[in-house]
Amino acid sequence: MQISDWLGLGTLVVAVVGVVWGLIELRQGNRQQQLELGNLYIQRYWSVDDDLLRLPKGTEEHRHARHRYLQLCEDEFEAARLEWLDKKQWDSWHSWLAQDRKRALLVDDLHECASNDNPFEHVSACVGAGAEHGWRQCPANSQAS
Repeated sequence: MQISDWLGLGTLVVAVVGVVWGLIELRQGNRQQQLELGNLYIQRYWSVDDDLLRLPKGTEEHRHARHRYLQLCEDEFEAARLEWLDKKQWDSWHSWLAQDRKRALLVDDLHECASNDNPFEHVSACVGAGAEHGWRQCPANSQAS
C-alpha cells in the first residue's frame, strides 16, 4: 500500500468514527429531551395532585382539578404514542394507570368530567381494556389523534 492508500483509509476510519459518535450524541440528546418532557409531566401531575388533595370534594374547583388530571393523562398518552416519552418511564406510568384500583378512580373521573366535546379518548380506551395490560397491548397506543 502506498501512502495515499493509507491516507484514504485513515480518512475513512475518521469519518466512520465521526458518524458513529454523532449518532450516539443524537440518541443521547433525544433521550434527554424525552426525560425533560417526562419531568414536565411530573411537575404538572404534582400541581394537579396538590389541588385534588387541597380542594373540597364535590366543589366545582375539585371537579375542574379532576378534569385537569384527565387532560394530563390524555396528553401523556398522546406523547407516549408519538414516542416523545422515555419508554421505561412511560411503562412505569402506564402500569400504574392500568391497575384495577386506579382504573376505578379513572372511571369515576371520566363519568364526572367526560363530555361529547372532550371524551378523553385515550384514557377511555385504556380503562376499557380491562385488567392490567401493558402499553404494547393498550388500545390507546394504536389510536390516531
